[in-house]
Order: sequence, then C-alpha cells, then structure tokens
Amino acid sequence: MNGKALPLNTDISLYTSSRATVTNSGADASYSYFTNPDSPGGAAAMQTLALSTNYYRTGSAVTAGTANATGVITFTYN
Repeated sequence: MNGKALPLNTDISLYTSSRATVTNSGADASYSYFTNPDSPGGAAAMQTLALSTNYYRTGSAVTAGTANATGVITFTYN
C-alpha cells in the first residue's frame, strides 16, 4: 500500500506458515519459532528474518490511528 492506510472493508490475503508455538507456563507470554525447509539445520551465515505481530483491542472503543509497538528479540549463537 506504499504507506497508505488500508480502506475499511477491504479484502486481504492471509497466508499460512511453518510456525510452531511453544508455551511456557512460567512466562508472561508464549513464543514461536519458525523453521525454514531450505535450512533445516539452522540459519545460514546471512539470514533474512520476517517478523509479524497481532494487535488486540484492550479497550471498548477502537478508533483509526497509528499502531506503535516495541519488543525485545534475544539471539543465542551456539
């Protein structure tokens, strides 16, 4: 959409992924890991990561506007 807002009631395409969700009952939230059939043993020397998120309504009213988010990603290299 080149930075333009998506009009209301517009159809969008949804795609599936090879995502597996792991839930840790002692954590604040669950996390997911993604597998790449081209690299079954792990990431290549240079790897592109595609990130996405879901937004959930926390109040009764929803209005148009900017949806900002922050997060922390920790990478462990073995």
